[in-house]
Amino acid sequence: MNSDSSKTTSSNNREQKKHKMEEDPEKEEREALEALRVYLLACPTVSAECRAMRAALASLDAERKKMDRDAKLRQKFTASQTTPSTTATTTTTNNAVVKL
Repeated sequence: MNSDSSKTTSSNNREQKKHKMEEDPEKEEREALEALRVYLLACPTVSAECRAMRAALASLDAERKKMDRDAKLRQKFTASQTTPSTTATTTTTNNAVVKL
């Protein structure tokens, strides 16, 4: 019976995690990048000054910057689609002025 309840709990945890990822996948990715960064820095077998460590950390930083840039572009794109264009209004206003 314990096995059944642990399977149910495990299944519920997976569903919650899946739902959480669907809500904000970027937040989870950022948390994963940070967790990996902390894990690498705590690695006792590789020095923080090692070329391989620097390359791995630089790669994580580059990915974070890419995610930041992509998020800004998505915000800008969605904002431009929800805001009506003012060009048509300006043209109409200019035409009305010319006709007077």
